[in-house]
Amino acid sequence: MKKYLPACLLTAALLIALTCAACAEPAKCPYDIHLSIMYNNLSRKEKTLYDRLYDAIREGKTTVQVPSGMKYDDVHWLLDDIGNESAELCAFDYWNTKIITKSAKVTEIHLGYKMSVSEQDTFIRDTKNLAKQFAGKSDKDGIRAIHDYLIRQFEYGDGSDPTLQAYYALKTRKAVCNGYAQAFALLCHFAGYSCSYIDGDVVNNRGETTGRHAWNVTLIDTRFSWTDTTWDDAGTRANTTWFDKTGKQMKKSHRPDPEYKSFETKASILKDKVTFTMYLDLYDQNGYVKGVTDKTGKSFSKNALKKGQYYAPAVVIWNNSAKSYPVTVSHSLNGKAVHVWDKCSVDAKSNLAFRITDQTLRGKTGTQKITWYVNGYVLGTFTWKIN
Repeated sequence: MKKYLPACLLTAALLIALTCAACAEPAKCPYDIHLSIMYNNLSRKEKTLYDRLYDAIREGKTTVQVPSGMKYDDVHWLLDDIGNESAELCAFDYWNTKIITKSAKVTEIHLGYKMSVSEQDTFIRDTKNLAKQFAGKSDKDGIRAIHDYLIRQFEYGDGSDPTLQAYYALKTRKAVCNGYAQAFALLCHFAGYSCSYIDGDVVNNRGETTGRHAWNVTLIDTRFSWTDTTWDDAGTRANTTWFDKTGKQMKKSHRPDPEYKSFETKASILKDKVTFTMYLDLYDQNGYVKGVTDKTGKSFSKNALKKGQYYAPAVVIWNNSAKSYPVTVSHSLNGKAVHVWDKCSVDAKSNLAFRITDQTLRGKTGTQKITWYVNGYVLGTFTWKIN
């Protein structure tokens, strides 16, 4: 195995996983919120409000405090975004929600509801169960399976309210573009794939706007991929004309609204010539022994280890470009969000290793799960099982 360079400027003692209080996220979200590509592009204040809104809607609360200094238009957009991006919050009523201002400053939000929280909980449970059939696949295969499922299940609707939302679309099997795109993001999130709802304009070959539309952006092996399930729905047989397109290809006919410009034509969450490899490091009572690479899949299984031995995960970021690459790398271990390495730099023509030496893994059997993040995005997930 190629020799690793030291991870950032931290000493070995500091490589033990540390809980990070700054990594705020909705406590009530039933999936990893960082699977939302849009969420990762929010500002700190926007994330704070998104978190508050998410948890409040899960609990049926009617008032949410707005972080000081937020503009009315930004709050208004965020309310629209959470209704589309987190479509599992089906009780939320955007049209009966009010933004409260005092002395020209936005102070709080009064939430409206169109159904009970218990009905919303049932929908979340049912969606979680539905998404299980798409989980555990490669990014492209899993996302394609969701794309094909919606095409088989949905019939294009007439634009009435039920067809605009994933909740009604999944129940009635009828949808327009909003319902397709919401349901697509919803199932991706619950199945463990990075995705976001996108809306914007449709343009013709002369660059003229011909109407409003909704579609999706996903991550396939760190690469941004755009899909329009609505336009691919040509009956019971799945069409893939608008599946897995680049941002540049999509831009010829689809123009996202301004809030999506930051990743509209991005090729990947990593720069060109920057790659990564996930490892499992085998430790014993005397320290590091060897690394086991994940080159054939995203899982690893091992029979009982010798006394004192344990596996711990690592990720190596490889930079073959001519310039240094700044990264913030974090991870979640068995669902517990932790954060270790902030504002590191992977030198040009070099690599940087990030290792977990969490002693709580010592002697553990059963299935363990690590998710790695780079600059807020999900980099990859690895599971291993000790029998």
